[in-house]
Amino acid sequence: MANPGYIMVDCGGLDLNDSAEQEITGLYNRAKEAIATGKPCYAINCVMSDMPCTPVSVVAWDQGTDGIIATGHVLRITIAADDGVTVTNLVAG
Repeated sequence: MANPGYIMVDCGGLDLNDSAEQEITGLYNRAKEAIATGKPCYAINCVMSDMPCTPVSVVAWDQGTDGIIATGHVLRITIAADDGVTVTNLVAG
C-alpha cells in the first residue's frame, strides 16, 4: 500500500557547500524520525555558501552506529549521532 505525502526535514542552516564538519543540533533525531515514516524526504533550511537554496530531495538510510547517510543530487550528507554533519560532493575533483 502506498504511503502518501512527504516529509520536510529542517536542516538548521546546513551549508551544502562546506566540506568541514558542521554541528546541527537535533538533525540526527529529525532525520531518524523522517526515515521511520517511510515517506519521501526533502531537506529544507539549507544554504550554499550563505545563499538559501530550495528544498533538496534526499534519499536517507540509517547505518546504525555509523550514523545516517543521505544523498541528494551529487552530495552525500553524513549525520552522526552527536549531530556532527559532513557534506561530501561526490563529483568534485
